[in-house]
Amino acid sequence: MYTDVSALQLFYVAFLIAGSAGSLIILLKNRKKIWQKIHLD
Repeated sequence: MYTDVSALQLFYVAFLIAGSAGSLIILLKNRKKIWQKIHLD
């Protein structure tokens, strides 16, 4: 039971990290597009 619970917790933490990393990458890409728009204007 303990090994299963720890494995699930590690998987959940890894999922959260992957999700936050993905959102950060999306934000960085959007910031580049927004910065280009501001620079062009």
